[in-house]
Amino acid sequence: MVINETARLEILLPDKSEYQNISENDIINNSLSVSSKCMDESSFSLGGVYSAQLSVKIRLQNTNTYKVTGAKIKVYSQYAGQSEILRGIFWVTSVSRKNDIYTISASDSLVWLDSTSYDDRRKGTGKNIIFEKLQKNLMENIVPLPYCLAKVLEVANLI
Repeated sequence: MVINETARLEILLPDKSEYQNISENDIINNSLSVSSKCMDESSFSLGGVYSAQLSVKIRLQNTNTYKVTGAKIKVYSQYAGQSEILRGIFWVTSVSRKNDIYTISASDSLVWLDSTSYDDRRKGTGKNIIFEKLQKNLMENIVPLPYCLAKVLEVANLI
């Protein structure tokens, strides 16, 4: 029995111009991979978290590596006869280009929780913008902070 799976990407560039329907035809040599793990392969530790990683080679036109760096990528998959499933939302952390072929590495929104990422230095406040947004949401909904990882990821994806 063969199960046919197809993939589609939506890329929102930082300048808010969107590439819709990056399909199987634009993914080079079946290169799309998403890896998720809970710990390093060489050791065991409690309480650690690793962000999911996306790796893909795709064909894009009318852009450049600077415009793609920092882009938001939504990954969808679909099995024959089934509805399309959102597999994850990723943020481009590195990109290289040769002609119209881009090699992209991206991490899920958990990367925004790193202390070097969420300090809002653009406004010079030095505040934790994710915590502030969560705190506002939590105060309105009266939800305890320890039970909010889904909300953390939702807020981080909106940034």
